[in-house]
Amino acid sequence: MPQPIRILYADGNPFDRELVRNTLETAEDTFALAEATSRSEFENLLQTEQFDLVLSDFNIAGFEGLAVIDAVRAADPHLPVILITGSGSEEVAVQALKQGADDYIIKTPAHIRRLPYTIRTVLERKHLQQEKEAAQRELSRRNRELTLLNRVIAACMTQTDIESILATICQEMSLALDAPHTAAALLNRAKTEALVVAEHRADDRPSVLNQIVPIAKSPAYRLLLVKKTPLLVADARTDDRLAPMRRAMAKHSWVSLIILPLVVNNEVLGSLGLSRPEPNSFTTEDLELAWSVAEQVSGALAHARAEQERRLLATAIEQAAESIVITDPTGTILYVNPAFESVTGYTRAEAVGRNPRILKSGRQDPEFYRQLWHTITAGQVWRGKFINKHKDGSLFTEEATITPVHDANGRITHFVGVKRNITREEQLEAQFRQAQKMEALGRLTGGITHDFNNILTAINGFAELLKMRLPPDDLRLPLVEKILQSGQSATELVSQLLTFSRKDTQTLQVVNLNAIIKQTEGMLRRVIGEDVRLQTVLAADLWAVRANPAHIRQVIMNLVINARDAMPDGGELTIETDNVVLDSDYVAQHLDTRPGEYILLAVTDTGIGMSKDVQEHIFEPFFTTKQQGQGTGLGLSTVFGIVKQSGGNIWVYSEKGKGTTIKIYLPRTAETEAFSEGVENTMPEEGAYSGDETILLVEDNPGVRQLARQVLESQGYTVLESAAGDEALVMADAYEGVIHLLLTDVVMPGLSGKALAEALEKRRPAVKVLYMSGYTQNTIVYRGVLDAGAMLLQKPFSTNRLLRTVRKILDGEDIG
Repeated sequence: MPQPIRILYADGNPFDRELVRNTLETAEDTFALAEATSRSEFENLLQTEQFDLVLSDFNIAGFEGLAVIDAVRAADPHLPVILITGSGSEEVAVQALKQGADDYIIKTPAHIRRLPYTIRTVLERKHLQQEKEAAQRELSRRNRELTLLNRVIAACMTQTDIESILATICQEMSLALDAPHTAAALLNRAKTEALVVAEHRADDRPSVLNQIVPIAKSPAYRLLLVKKTPLLVADARTDDRLAPMRRAMAKHSWVSLIILPLVVNNEVLGSLGLSRPEPNSFTTEDLELAWSVAEQVSGALAHARAEQERRLLATAIEQAAESIVITDPTGTILYVNPAFESVTGYTRAEAVGRNPRILKSGRQDPEFYRQLWHTITAGQVWRGKFINKHKDGSLFTEEATITPVHDANGRITHFVGVKRNITREEQLEAQFRQAQKMEALGRLTGGITHDFNNILTAINGFAELLKMRLPPDDLRLPLVEKILQSGQSATELVSQLLTFSRKDTQTLQVVNLNAIIKQTEGMLRRVIGEDVRLQTVLAADLWAVRANPAHIRQVIMNLVINARDAMPDGGELTIETDNVVLDSDYVAQHLDTRPGEYILLAVTDTGIGMSKDVQEHIFEPFFTTKQQGQGTGLGLSTVFGIVKQSGGNIWVYSEKGKGTTIKIYLPRTAETEAFSEGVENTMPEEGAYSGDETILLVEDNPGVRQLARQVLESQGYTVLESAAGDEALVMADAYEGVIHLLLTDVVMPGLSGKALAEALEKRRPAVKVLYMSGYTQNTIVYRGVLDAGAMLLQKPFSTNRLLRTVRKILDGEDIG
């Protein structure tokens, strides 16, 4: 006999209840009706008894409108509800169905008679819905299993990071097998420890991520390593294989377990574990599914390892500072890395499919490339240098290694070129060679000018003596004047050479370049002529520099004259100043510079420009591109010496037919005093510095020695003359009178001037010392030849300069 259909019926009207009751009693189906006349009765029955369906009036005591539906749904979301009401409003019906009612009937005899049919229909529909939902749940479960495998496979294929793959696997297996906790561990190379690298927790139990499991204390793990098969644990609380880990498992509520080995190439690399808090909760079907997943994971580990190595190699190539080019056997480019793009200017899209000859500069001849191709096609490695051309047309130098790649049969499949841009190194090397050359020229020039100073001192001195002894109407006097003029020209030439070699004396002051440029601007305009337009661009609030004002004017004048000569048909000449900060990037590209604050002086012309070869020599003494007789070639070398002596740097930027810019960087000084140029003292009349003292004259150059003796004796001095220091000491010991002054050359064979002075001062403490030298005081003090305070007479000197200096020394005055 079929079970009756249990119905909870709520209605406050007794006549309506009787009508419904009579209808159901006479129906074919059997109904068990429980009646409620109020909200409290309805809710009590709903909570205490089981029903197949709820039948309710639209309004009963305690309920308003559709509140009855909410009460049913709160008690049992799946319990069907049919509403009965005397209102025939369609709006009410729609509202009831939206609220969750399964059907709606009007309280009329005709509709009530159809109530059994309506109830059967609602229950059948609900039954079908439940079967459908059950089928969907089963399908969903099966789909989840398939989805699990698919997602595992997808994770293995798309992810290359082992930890990420295992984290995805743990999550998916935990959801698919309803395991609250799933974890994956990897063994170390020695197989002595396992590190938990991934987990998924469905609740708030403690994490085991990054925990280390000692293999020696885990019989279960040792069993995995030996048998390489999964373990199904019904109850970890009683399984001896897990005894050492029992306390930890209790802490995490691990009771039922599946432990799976992760095997790659017959080697166990780790494990995958699933747990549930209830015993005997994993089935053999669960184990089979988990084992299938583990096999997929094992394959993924092998793939991930290989992919990690590949990614590491790819990352290294992508991030390498060297350019890397891979071609096929015909030389067609298949790959270039970002460094190639940066160095050459060609993007990967522009380079792939083309030949490396897109970089050819024309600086290597065809034979160069034939030898290269012959080497690599023969299977050998080629090493060498290229001068290549950037996409924008500029040239750069690369040091390259090209290696053939062979397959298993020895056939060449690719060529790999690794190239390093050495343009900067070569530029710095060229700058270093140039600096070495200039330094060597400076030393050579300094040495030559020292000897030349001795010759000039004698020539000019004897010419002055001869002029003093000739009467004003002597016909030979004009010839002597010519000698003196030539000697003066030679002296100026020597001064320029000393400036280049940075061995002349500079009086440095705090100066403002803008002020000097403005002072000389009128003269500069007269020098350059009307066909050259002069423009000055002077920075406001220009920093001060410490320099020699006269030398700065000489620098500006020489640069302007050179610029004018570079514009025979006229043009534009620009003089600029600016405050600049040279940073480490600039210093890295320019040898012999230091980072810091500088004042920039730039002179730019629109002239004929210079080739690279000319630029390498323009600061060398006597180098000139002008025709013979139109220049000495000392202008720019003098500029070079002044700039270097002022602690600055000078750089040339020029192209043939495009003009030239010369930039000078002078270091900023913190001093702010304005400079003032004093007026040199007028030369005293001859004979104004006579005396009767005794002077010991020591000079190894006979011309200078004879000149000094004659000049001094002509003014009343007693002169003891010697060509060497040792000889001078013997002479001093033999002389019974007072020796008031030692006038000695600094650098002499045998005993030096300093050693002679020290020996003589021990014998005659009151003697005064005056040194002579073709070197400057800065140079000989720097080299340790003289002490800082020593009195020095610079060669070449005039007769008046000699007499004035000697007189000041004897009188105890500063020679200035």
